[in-house]
Parts: sequence; C-alpha cells; structure tokens
Amino acid sequence: MAYAVLIAARKLRPYFDAHTIEVLTNFPLEKAISKLDTSGRLLKWAIELSEFDLEFRPRTAIKAQALADFIVEASYQEDEVQAEVWDVSVDGSAAQTGSGAGIIMKSPTGDIFEYAIKFTFNASNNEAEYEAAIAGIQMCLAADAKRVILTTDSQLVASQFSGEYEAKEPSMVKYLEKLRSVSAQLEKFSINLVPRAENTLADALSKLASSNVADLKRTVMMEVMNKRSTESEVIRVMAITTTSEWYDNIQTYIQTGALPADLAEAKKTRRDSVWYIILWGRLYKKLFSLPFLRCLTAFESARLIEEMHEGTCGNHAGGKPLAIICQRQGYYWPTMLEYCRAYVKKCEKCQKFSAVINLPANDLMPILNPIPFAQWGMDIVGPFPMATGGRKFLIVAVD
Repeated sequence: MAYAVLIAARKLRPYFDAHTIEVLTNFPLEKAISKLDTSGRLLKWAIELSEFDLEFRPRTAIKAQALADFIVEASYQEDEVQAEVWDVSVDGSAAQTGSGAGIIMKSPTGDIFEYAIKFTFNASNNEAEYEAAIAGIQMCLAADAKRVILTTDSQLVASQFSGEYEAKEPSMVKYLEKLRSVSAQLEKFSINLVPRAENTLADALSKLASSNVADLKRTVMMEVMNKRSTESEVIRVMAITTTSEWYDNIQTYIQTGALPADLAEAKKTRRDSVWYIILWGRLYKKLFSLPFLRCLTAFESARLIEEMHEGTCGNHAGGKPLAIICQRQGYYWPTMLEYCRAYVKKCEKCQKFSAVINLPANDLMPILNPIPFAQWGMDIVGPFPMATGGRKFLIVAVD
C-alpha cells in the first residue's frame, strides 16, 4: 500500500507538490509509515513521502454512491439534434418567348439564395411548375438539408402531390413520380400552397430567364437545362486509349485463365504470372524485399515520372535515381529505367543547369622526371616454372 502511494507521488509529482492529497484507505497505513522501527525499505519510502502534505482518511461505504453513479450513467441520453427547416419558394413560367423556373432558398441561418433556370425545350405551364419544384428539392439535397417546406402557387402540383387531384396525363404521371422519389430522400417534406400574390419573388425569377431586364440591382445564378428532369440520363464513357497495356495478358490469365493464341507469348505469360497478384481489383507485382508494387499503364507512368521529377516535391533527379524513387513510392512497369532516362534527357532545366564535364577520355597520370631513374616502378611477375638455381619470380623495374 505504501509503494502504491509512492508510485502515485512520483508519477503525479506536480499535483502532490501543489495540493493537499487525501489518501482514502481502510488499512492502518499512516501508523505503519509514522513508526521509526519499520523495515529499511518502508522507512525509506516514508522519508520520501514526508515532503508531501498527505492526509489519511478511512474509506466510506461506496455501495449507495456506486448505485447512484450507475443510474446516472445508464439513464444518460444524448439530446436529439433537431434538423433545421429550409424554406424554398418555387414558381414556373411558360410564355411565347420561352419557359423557365425561379427558386428562392432560405437557409435556417437566414441566408437567401436566388436561382433561375431557363428551359431550352418546350414546356407547358404545369410542366414548368413541376420542374421548378423538382429543382428546388434537388438544390436542398445538394445543400445537405433534411427538412424542407416547399412554397408554390401551383394548385395542380400541391393537389396532385397530396392526392386530392389525380394525375391522368402521362407527362404529369412521370413528373409526380419524379417529385415523390426526390422528396423521399428527405426526412420531412411538405408543400405549402399560397396565392400568386404571396409568391412574387419566385415568379419574377421564373420570368427572368425569358425576359430582357436591363436594370438589375443584384446578380442571380442562371442555368440552362437542355432536357427534362424525367428523361433518363445517358451514360457516357470516355476512352482514354485503345491500345493494349503491357499487363493485359497477365491480368486476363490470372482472372479467367485465358492465354494468348501465340505459343511463345502464352508460355511467357504463364511463367511471368507467378510474380503478380490482383488486390482490390488492381494488379500488383510481388518482390522479395519490397511491398507489392502497383502496375501502371503507359499514361499513368508518364504522369508519375513528371510528378516525381519536377512536381511539388521533385528535385530533378537523374534517370536511375528517378526510377528508384518511383519504385519506392510503390509503382512498377517493365521499362521504368528506360522511360526515366529518356525523360531526363528531354528535361530542359536538367540540360541547362547540369554540371559541365570537361574531363578527358582517359585518366591523366602526370609524372615529373627531372633526371633518369629519379622515380622507379617495380613489380613482381610470377611464379614461373622452376628454373636453374630455383628461380621462380621475375622482378621488373621501370623508369
């Protein structure tokens, strides 16, 4: 027990020096420390603890307090954070000059965002109202809103969404399904139907896209919509390159077991495949003393060399050091050294600021000979076959 108090004093010495420490124990520790005829080790600890202001008190019953602490901890509940409500006022407009939508978003903090959308397709007034409502909800989702109150002056949109009116036309059915699918992503959504006189700001924005207004005191964002929101989105794929990569045969063999038609290429693919592995959908090369190296395409390797050589942390290293840097970063392709050397030769800064080398083709060994035989060079040649007199070596002396 005394050793426990001693260790606490050593670990928390700043607190023991600055405050009075209460030691709660039911053992007679104070008497044991205060005795002068204690053992040597306990006496040594008592002398070390005597510099602190220690008060020994008996420990009281803790059953009731432990029960109270348990009730407090078990009954703790985090306060639910109420999601703040966003107010969105929308209106659609269709005229001979064109059609568009106006959206006014008001965040819970009081910020107001004005947005105008111009339609390049022919839309009726009801379709414009639906487009405005759908665009307003999508903007709230983009702003990470959870609860939205939509204000509109279109009785058709509000009544069809609530179920009072039935959507009979195919276009209205599609718009209603789209509106319900978008609003389902929110925690709470409601539509507030107001008269047109109370929705003048959104109505003015909806007419802004198709009208010529020269005197504008503020700038609003305007977007051009080329297709209806109910139309399915076409997926476009951009092909970066159509040429095959160096690891296509190996990756295909590992995934499907298919080999090239050429026998020599098939043999080489089967032999090299043991050094590769596919992890998380990517091909990696296995080495003896390095981690797995990710295999790069020709486009990726060119970007990597450029970044490592003259990027943010690039130091215009030489060809071989640059290849080692790329490998240590965890990448691999067969022609690393050739690519790096070719890139360094094409680097303008490396050629302009490189050290000028004027060394001769061979090493120069100047020897000053003021008089003959002033300097000697001696060497021992042999051993040769035994000659007369037991001679086996030849000593050569050169001036």
